[in-house]
Amino acid sequence: MWSVIIIGLNQSKSLGNCIESVQKACGKLGSKYEIIYIDSDSDDNSLEIALSYKDVKVYLIKPVRRTAGAGRNAGANVSQGENLCFIDADIEMDENFLLTAEKALKEHPEADMVCGQLEERLKNRYTEYFAAWTKRKIGWLDAPVGGGGVIRKKSFEKLRGYDTNLIRGQETELGFRMNNLNMKILGINELFGVHDSGVDTLKKFIRRIKGMAYSYAINFIEKEKALNYKFYEMAKRNFNYSILAIIIFMSFLSLFVFNIIPDSLLIIALLGFIFLFILSSLRKLLFIFEKLFLIWYQSFYVLKLIFHKKNKNHSINIYTIY
Repeated sequence: MWSVIIIGLNQSKSLGNCIESVQKACGKLGSKYEIIYIDSDSDDNSLEIALSYKDVKVYLIKPVRRTAGAGRNAGANVSQGENLCFIDADIEMDENFLLTAEKALKEHPEADMVCGQLEERLKNRYTEYFAAWTKRKIGWLDAPVGGGGVIRKKSFEKLRGYDTNLIRGQETELGFRMNNLNMKILGINELFGVHDSGVDTLKKFIRRIKGMAYSYAINFIEKEKALNYKFYEMAKRNFNYSILAIIIFMSFLSLFVFNIIPDSLLIIALLGFIFLFILSSLRKLLFIFEKLFLIWYQSFYVLKLIFHKKNKNHSINIYTIY
């Protein structure tokens, strides 16, 4: 039996299309299946949409931290299938994926997990920058592809699921632990689905950076709760860069205030930076822009979390919706 687990948080715009795409894909399976929707306490009408589909088992969870890992683990806990397929509500599954994944698992009994390919619905400079998963990954992989995939339930239980503390990078962290246990992840040349990131403006691009920064801040503050310290090291490096950047900025400002550096030299330096920006490609500009904002926002969130730190219980309550 197969269990397809859809997770969502305020994804009412795309949830219906996601469910219907999963239904089509399940219809091609030669095995029994169940479709499970896990809602992480949405503020929109996602629950109403999910409940309108009679063949979907709907659950509401109320975790303290509403992460993808919490939703996926909750779905796995109530599932009955031997194979688990996770998909986010902002992805439309390709109708042939499950059938192809089923064949791959039979042909490769040594594979613990099978991942397909993802495509971005929006084609712009922002999605091209962030969507590393749009690059084809075929063969044995180091980590699952973002957004979902199929994993044998016995392997998932051995891993004890996803890290529920991580806001981002759950797939990468899961891959770290799978490698440590000599588990195998197979990437197949079959489209898993089409992802809709919704990043089509600079404002949304900055919002995504803020989300990444908050995630890094959590990793930095809650090192003891992370299942893998690599995320803490990445966050620590960003924080150190921010301290260095502040020192350089304050030193430069003091030199300017006390008129130690001539105004003409400052103007020449400014024009030089502008010239370098013009010469740089757009992708490099986005890279510089992202790193500067990431460092700034992470520092802000770290300080905010330090002064507003509370002891949080990360237990998950599951409520069945009839």
